[in-house]
Amino acid sequence: MKKRLKFALLITIMSTTSILGMLPQQTNAAPSISVTIIDAYYTDADGGGVQNDVVVVTEFTIDGLLVNGLRYVIRITLPSGTTFTGIVFVITNMAQLSTTNYFYNTALESGWYEAFVYVDLNGNPYVSDTDHMVFDPPGGDNSDTSGFGVKVN
Repeated sequence: MKKRLKFALLITIMSTTSILGMLPQQTNAAPSISVTIIDAYYTDADGGGVQNDVVVVTEFTIDGLLVNGLRYVIRITLPSGTTFTGIVFVITNMAQLSTTNYFYNTALESGWYEAFVYVDLNGNPYVSDTDHMVFDPPGGDNSDTSGFGVKVN
């Protein structure tokens, strides 16, 4: 059973160096991107009093143009096969950034969960990367509707 989250998010991240006109130099190397899931765990992220929110922390390393658009699809799969998916678009001139992704009210079952992320650079599926992590939150409850949020670090 797939559940779609309620919204998509566009985030623009520009470092202060670009604002000051000191943009980094473009390399002659072919563009590349990599993603790593740093951590995945459950917590009470929404302050609802129940530790039923899943948090997935990702880190992206980009070698490309001066300004890059990356799109990533992040998904958690519960032991039953139920999935929750978020799609995030980021425009940035930074070579490295991390995000904290919040899946609210989704730690619904006991057992092993899988976090998965796919990213591509500037819409090019040939400049892409994936990562996954398996983790085990305890059972939660299903008293609230699910949601998704992102914090760019």
